Amino acid sequence: MERHLIRWVKSVQGKHFKIRFMRGWPDRLVLLHGGRLVFFELKRPKGGKFEPLQLRVHDALRKMGFRVYVCHTKDAINGVTKELSNEET
Repeated sequence: MERHLIRWVKSVQGKHFKIRFMRGWPDRLVLLHGGRLVFFELKRPKGGKFEPLQLRVHDALRKMGFRVYVCHTKDAINGVTKELSNEET
């Protein structure tokens, strides 16, 4: 799934970063044209569970106005990327 997301980011000439240095943060930080910054948490379709710290970090990011997308399938990624593509200015 991660490769699927990365291919889309590259196709729209965005930038992506894997967040490894901070526990609880979403898997990917995505920068898109127009100054848009979004976070992606990618979970396995079966057994992909959240740690309590992840839920708290996601909630804090959302309260600050950032978008955090949680995707369990490629179809979910496609839905989000379609939404993001339609927002392009």
